[in-house]
Amino acid sequence: MKQINVLGLISIDTLQFENYTSYLGGGAFATAWIASLWSVQAKLYSISCEKEYDAIINNNTSWNADSFSHVSLTKNKPMTRFEISQIDGDYSYKIFNMYDSKIELEQFLSETTIGQYIKLPAKNFWKLSDPICTASLNPQGGFDLFEFTSKLHTDGFIFLNKKELLTSSQLDLASTLKYIETKHQSFVITLGEEGAICYDAQSSKWCYSPSIQTLNYKSTLGCGDAFAGGFLAAKAKGYSVSDCMFYGTISAYLLTYSPSNMPTLWLDHNGGYEYLVWGLKDAIRYFETANDLVNFLLTQDAKNVTLNHSLNLSIEFDWKLHQA
Repeated sequence: MKQINVLGLISIDTLQFENYTSYLGGGAFATAWIASLWSVQAKLYSISCEKEYDAIINNNTSWNADSFSHVSLTKNKPMTRFEISQIDGDYSYKIFNMYDSKIELEQFLSETTIGQYIKLPAKNFWKLSDPICTASLNPQGGFDLFEFTSKLHTDGFIFLNKKELLTSSQLDLASTLKYIETKHQSFVITLGEEGAICYDAQSSKWCYSPSIQTLNYKSTLGCGDAFAGGFLAAKAKGYSVSDCMFYGTISAYLLTYSPSNMPTLWLDHNGGYEYLVWGLKDAIRYFETANDLVNFLLTQDAKNVTLNHSLNLSIEFDWKLHQA
């Protein structure tokens, strides 16, 4: 079985719009978990986790132990907690217990060699004595895109959403994408309802995937992390960039059925999966330049894939936190 190794937070998320229901959460956890659901061996190396929480994590993930495993790099820091509220469709976050994780980052890089994915504040990367070679990165917090790409190069992908990309560059989308073309660095950029784009430095091409629209979705919380999980699972299997985008898009779509930021539903491969293959793969496009991609995004050609019937979804799980 192919494998990926993920470093980042695992947390307990309290969702106020669900009457203060608690779930296991954290972006790195979501990415590793989604990858494991695509039959990839996913190991999460977590930070900020007290020893007593290991039993809670294991109790809530044990049914998928063949594909998912968890290693706590730290035993002396409180579990990170997020309180998430929803007002008029927007989310607000209240975060507790955020820590510098330089030691954990160095330990992770020394213990893993393949399929590395790191979701940490950008400031942690500046403190490394040696450059990161193979990891895919999802830098958190404020940072300067030009400084980031000049100091740090990786053979993996840098994952950002559109807001993070434009905030870090302080440029418009077209100018930022043109800049990316000048760096031999691969990027995955999620665009929300507009879909997702990817720059593959190996081929020097852009790839676009539309989002999947459905009428009865519950939440878009955590879709970016789910996209990364599907994308990295496909990459670990040696699939093409367009297929990686396909699996990332499906993963993000499935997460919209969940009121939390973890999937409560998964596809029945005997039903809706084939329908998605037909509808989505036909809509994925390649572009030679950023100009061509931006022109496409600004036209009516860049449409969402709209499902006109319900997919067959199965394997339902109650992700409300079960204490050990």
